[in-house]
Amino acid sequence: MAFAVGVLWKGLQFSDIDLVLTSIPPIFVGPVGWLLATLRRKPFFLEVQDLWPDALEVKGALKSQLFLRPLYALSNFLYRRACFLVTVTYGIKQELVKKGIDPLSIAVLPNGLDPELFRVDLDREEVRRQWGWNHDFVAIYVGTHTEVTSVDTIVEAAEKLKEYPKIRFEIFGDGSTKSDLETMIREKRLTNCRLNEPVSKKTVPSLLSAADVCLMCLFETPLAHIYLQNKLFDYMGAGKPIVAALRGHQRAIIERVGAGICVDPKDSTGLANALLGLANNSQRCQEMGARSQAYAMRHFCLDDILKRYAELVFTCAEGKKPTVPSDAFSRWLENGAH
Repeated sequence: MAFAVGVLWKGLQFSDIDLVLTSIPPIFVGPVGWLLATLRRKPFFLEVQDLWPDALEVKGALKSQLFLRPLYALSNFLYRRACFLVTVTYGIKQELVKKGIDPLSIAVLPNGLDPELFRVDLDREEVRRQWGWNHDFVAIYVGTHTEVTSVDTIVEAAEKLKEYPKIRFEIFGDGSTKSDLETMIREKRLTNCRLNEPVSKKTVPSLLSAADVCLMCLFETPLAHIYLQNKLFDYMGAGKPIVAALRGHQRAIIERVGAGICVDPKDSTGLANALLGLANNSQRCQEMGARSQAYAMRHFCLDDILKRYAELVFTCAEGKKPTVPSDAFSRWLENGAH
């Protein structure tokens, strides 16, 4: 809320504007954007990166109706006051439509991937030597460690495969559950699972290139379909098979494309079995990775997404109603994906 006050103060210093683009969450910035747009009599354009307070309630992060009711009222107010909305996942759009928002006022523009990051010449063997991976089969996770990302499922899978020392788990990142993960690894005396510090975005492609399989997990939630994690785009862009324990549209993409193997959330046994199978089938890994990369480069290219985004902004700034851009992902979901 303090940040929102600062945004308001700064925003009032600008007068020569054509449009106010506001990204939520944090949700308290939303009314500031609407107020600035109203004062300047300019279009209010809203980007929805996550559903608040819906996701907070589902996660149990916010339980009191005393707080939830006004937050729901605030978010619904913002959705209805926007001249146009952009969501980063089709699942978020589905939820907004359920709330009564016109689907023709919502475009889905996922975060996507930067192809240039994966076109550089990467020395796979050199990276493997640096990290001591040598000839092991490396399953890698890169991302935040939270209850939502359920990284503990990966540690439990590592425990189930500790009799296969050539299958190595490398986990990169940080987050609220990292200390718990460190305790799990220590207490289980796992030598096949290592926690590493976070790495820069530019370092990620070389790590993924040197790995054999990429890992994803998500907690069990009725809102699983609203998530399209950035790591999904990176994994696909790197041309690696994905082994994931989750539900939702991410799973639908992976299975439809043939980009990997999915099991249910928290199913560490299923995760372990999938990895064991791929560790003994390099040909299948290569085929999955190739399909994964081809699909990502064709449908999740960041340059294309940003061009569509710019067109929407310019159209709204001119006071016109944009045409919702059609994309392969949205059409596919509309035609029967679950």
